[in-house]
Amino acid sequence: MWTPGKSINDLDLRTSISSFGKVIPGATTMGITSLNSVSSSDGTGYQMTIILDVSSSMKANNRDERMIDAAVALNRAAKKNNYSVSIIVFGHRADIIQRPTLDYELAEEKIFSIEADQNDTKLYPALTLIRSGNAKPLIYILTDAEIYDIMEKKVVEIMKKITAHGRCILFLIGNKHELDDRIRKTLKDMKVQAYLVPDGEDYTGAIVESVL
Repeated sequence: MWTPGKSINDLDLRTSISSFGKVIPGATTMGITSLNSVSSSDGTGYQMTIILDVSSSMKANNRDERMIDAAVALNRAAKKNNYSVSIIVFGHRADIIQRPTLDYELAEEKIFSIEADQNDTKLYPALTLIRSGNAKPLIYILTDAEIYDIMEKKVVEIMKKITAHGRCILFLIGNKHELDDRIRKTLKDMKVQAYLVPDGEDYTGAIVESVL
């Protein structure tokens, strides 16, 4: 955060205005590197990226509604911890619908505007869109993809690169496959925390707990 007394050259005025709509020194004034190195109050400095599955299968059993509730909870947890947050959606294509920001109200609006209307569930393109700058990546993936889609070689390789510097938490929604020893080993090698979420289960509490 930029405050009076610092060099005016360190003030990122454009980002401050686009994120907050107003300039209040020490409150809404962002430094040039703020979005790339946001630090929480305890100095952990995570950049949270929420990756959401918007394939049409997410409409089954209201998976999409529970996903939105969980994503909103994550966004509010990011605010509490002073993490910047970005949002990526994926189906047959991947899109960044919110770039890293501290404008949590805007991020929440983007979450509520999500519709599960795409075909297919291609996770890899979404992972390639992750940008965390100098901050540690904190990645949440909410999807009803099959566990074997997560085990795809190129997905495993990019996951390892992400978790080498940060954390990745995977919520498999409505997944009926058990995590056998081979899958557990792969997840361990990837350093990914994976949770199976039965249809109808509210996992908002569990997802917020994992942030803290």
